[in-house]
Amino acid sequence: MSRTPTGRRVLVRDVAQLRACRRLPMTALALCAAILPGCPPRQPMVPPDPIPMDRAIETVNANSQRISTTLRARGPVTGHFTTPEGDKKSYDLDGFLFYLPPRNLRFNLKSIAGSEFLVGSNETHYWFVNERESYYYCRPHGESRMVPDGHPLPVRPDQMIEALGLSRIEPEGTLGPAPVHRVVNDYQQLLFVTSDASERIILEKEYWLDRRPPRLVRRIIFRNAEGIVEMDSRLSEYRRLGSDGPMVPRLIEVSWPAEKSALRFRINRWQTEDRVSPDGPQFTPPHKLGIRYEHEDIVE
Repeated sequence: MSRTPTGRRVLVRDVAQLRACRRLPMTALALCAAILPGCPPRQPMVPPDPIPMDRAIETVNANSQRISTTLRARGPVTGHFTTPEGDKKSYDLDGFLFYLPPRNLRFNLKSIAGSEFLVGSNETHYWFVNERESYYYCRPHGESRMVPDGHPLPVRPDQMIEALGLSRIEPEGTLGPAPVHRVVNDYQQLLFVTSDASERIILEKEYWLDRRPPRLVRRIIFRNAEGIVEMDSRLSEYRRLGSDGPMVPRLIEVSWPAEKSALRFRINRWQTEDRVSPDGPQFTPPHKLGIRYEHEDIVE
């Protein structure tokens, strides 16, 4: 920058203009930014061109394949759920998560007094524990879901695995519904369609992949047979775990509109946990460990 007196006068004049702009109403700020030297209006960044569906799926799956051992995450969890009487209950707890693909999950929500809610899954079953009410719910994967009477599920254990955005996406020709590709604004959407007994086409779930690097999952939506949203998971703030580990989200926000429940998991730290194996107690249903509850709803 020039140190001439003229240059100093220009700088002083610019600063004075900026100070004057701060006193203007919001409607005048855009005009002020346009006329001041060095303050052009910001333009929205255009996303890169979309890539073929196969490459988009490969990008997500390559990230998932970097998970070779159990991952552990912790951070604050805030959320709410609605009781059968219609009362909204909020919570502010500490979250402790273990995850090992494809289906091993332990998500423990704790207060100072100890565990409050526990969500779990392994290769065969998923479960939910409400320690406050000594209530335990367990089902095998694929079992048609029955809503527990009098005991709402603040977190859907059968959907929490995919809500993390770290699962492998199964392409067409493998197990599960085949995806249909659609490009919109900032996302490449994978729409998973299936059909019911009457051959009616049903949109089952949606994966929204970011068109910007690292081109990973930013949103996952589950729908019921009538097209109504069952789960809506939003993932953001991806960062690399270690030097060559997977990209993992630091913010996970999930809602279950039908249950009128939602949670927000702000992850402070991800790390690997080599000592936690698929057959460890972290991924074992509580009743298999001899833990019993006053109210139990178990399907083997």
